[in-house]
Amino acid sequence: MARKPGRMYRQIRGQAYTRREYMGGVPASRIVSFDLGTINGDFPIVMTLRVKEPCQIRHTALEAARIAANRALTKGTNVANFHLKIRPYPHIVLREHKMATGAGADRVSGGMRAPSARTWEPPPGCRATMSS
Repeated sequence: MARKPGRMYRQIRGQAYTRREYMGGVPASRIVSFDLGTINGDFPIVMTLRVKEPCQIRHTALEAARIAANRALTKGTNVANFHLKIRPYPHIVLREHKMATGAGADRVSGGMRAPSARTWEPPPGCRATMSS
């Protein structure tokens, strides 16, 4: 199944859906490690990235940013010369309403009604909410 476009999840709408104990099949976070480089070190320069406007970031996008930043830092410096910390944790579960498309979709799709015994599809992923 293809991923939905990012414009569907960019804006923050509605209440966060975080109660994992009530739902089944929630995918685990794709972020492998939140701390990279030398964890206990004293560094002369501290850099912080901040967002300009509130948004949502998927866990796969956070992992891709972590990999890209780690690759750039290890190429430019030594592993002992930096500490990279990923602060946001993707704890909000994404939900989407599956819709049938194509010829005859109006006969197949039943709206929010359960067309089969499986009422809820597994969630497509998790997201972190970023605020300025």
